[in-house]
Amino acid sequence: MEKTEEMQGSMYWTNDTLNGVKVVPADVVITSTATTALSVNTDGSVSVAAGTPAGEYTIQYTICEKLNPSNCDTATVTVTVGKAIIDAIDDVVAGPINGKDGGDAGINVLTNDTLNGVKVVPADVVITSTATTALSVNTDGSVSVAAGTPAGEYTIQYTICEKLNPSNCDTATVTVTVGKAIIDAIDDVVAGPINGKDGGDAGINVLD
Repeated sequence: MEKTEEMQGSMYWTNDTLNGVKVVPADVVITSTATTALSVNTDGSVSVAAGTPAGEYTIQYTICEKLNPSNCDTATVTVTVGKAIIDAIDDVVAGPINGKDGGDAGINVLTNDTLNGVKVVPADVVITSTATTALSVNTDGSVSVAAGTPAGEYTIQYTICEKLNPSNCDTATVTVTVGKAIIDAIDDVVAGPINGKDGGDAGINVLD
């Protein structure tokens, strides 16, 4: 008679019986057809395949008595697979970044973000962000400062989502300090002499 078992531990047959008592593994043969998500091993353990999206999965297995090979029963194991914990951490770029030229802010937002407790692998996530007039977060995790950005402190949000479970996301904020371009006025000397009576062009441009 078919029965359904909820996954409670590593062994599925802790509640299976033979002749009214708990099954002795040596007394039975286990058969099962693996699914893309689950497999029942010959020792009674159940394995979840790497890269399995969150959800509820089932797999059937059959135990047959070795003494009487046609004496069999089938059951179903149900396993709930969860999402990995994803954690986007706020970033601060001390800078200052040259706002006149703009360009790379010198940080990758994924450096301190984690998925399943370890550093994010870029291929495992999707980054989304809405660019501001000053900042943009690129799909590789780098941050760009727009050319012509006045000096100041700017923030931008970004979100990382797990590719395996697209609804598994987290959002963080990047803060970037943009500085002023170095400006340097240099003393000028006009060799001359310039005709002072007539005046006119001194023959120099101070910006040169």
